[in-house]
Amino acid sequence: MSSLHLFVGEEDLLMEEGVNKLIDETLPRENRDLNFDVVDAAATAPGEITTRLDTLPFFGDRRVVLVKNLDELSADEQRVIEEYLNRGLPPTVAIFTARNVDRRSRLFKAFQKQGTVHPCDPRSAREAPTWAEGCAARLGKRIRPEAAGELVTLVGTGLRTLGLEVEKLAAYVGDRGEITVEDVEAVASRLTETSVFALTDAIGERNARKALQALESLLQTEHPLPVLGMIAGQYRRLARTVASGARTEVALAAAIPPLPGVRLSRGLRAVGGGRPGHQVYGPAGAGPGDAGRAVVWKSGRLPPRGRKGPLAGRRADRADRAKTPEGRRGDTGGRAGTSSAPRYSCG
Repeated sequence: MSSLHLFVGEEDLLMEEGVNKLIDETLPRENRDLNFDVVDAAATAPGEITTRLDTLPFFGDRRVVLVKNLDELSADEQRVIEEYLNRGLPPTVAIFTARNVDRRSRLFKAFQKQGTVHPCDPRSAREAPTWAEGCAARLGKRIRPEAAGELVTLVGTGLRTLGLEVEKLAAYVGDRGEITVEDVEAVASRLTETSVFALTDAIGERNARKALQALESLLQTEHPLPVLGMIAGQYRRLARTVASGARTEVALAAAIPPLPGVRLSRGLRAVGGGRPGHQVYGPAGAGPGDAGRAVVWKSGRLPPRGRKGPLAGRRADRADRAKTPEGRRGDTGGRAGTSSAPRYSCG
């Protein structure tokens, strides 16, 4: 086993698990009082770090020194560590952690030459569902691939948050061995959904300050690449709606966030897709509690005679009810046969 290790990357859960596993394999718990040292490089001089690395084990075969936040050292201080490593391996098991180290630097090359580098990079939107499936398996549950994908869409690719959500789902299903999409929709947090649509709304409104605030909030839990992918996905949906033409009807279901009609209308206007006569029909009382319902995007033209549009059945029902005494008493003054669904104009 190598005595020099560097864990580098922005996925802190992978780093934490990797470091703990290495320490457990290297040093028994009963020997850690005298032979385990933790150093914060941000608050420790490089000379003291090298002194601790040179300290021999006490009443044991091995000594472990964990040096955190290596990237917090200045360039000159990193040069001291690099020169130390190039003189040979330390007599202890040295474990360094850093969120970001320049792969072209002499310090990084010294770790590559003398020891082992453990990448702790964030999982991509394609890799995260597989990780969630493995996490569920360790809890004795099976999460369907489509459910794992939906979970990543809602909470993002951060493994710590993703793991907590899987644990919550495992507790929710109880004795049932499988986690479904319905379970995810019922109990999973909607962290990414809220933030990414706030960001796309701000971009559509050309509000730079609001967009930067939303982006800063989103990047606290998400890697930049998945964020870029989610923004691109939202605008692809808007582009498909714009390109569908005046006579099309698009059902926008659960993927659309709260207040779907309003949000779609804003997005279409932002990309130049609002056309006279086009409207978005939302369910009655559409609001945050109706996020899972469908919204119909419909042109202002009536369907050809003999064909029923998506709202024709609802209008016919209202017209029939208006002919009854109960329907006349319950009429609010609107014209019979007109849909009660709120309309959101798109231009």
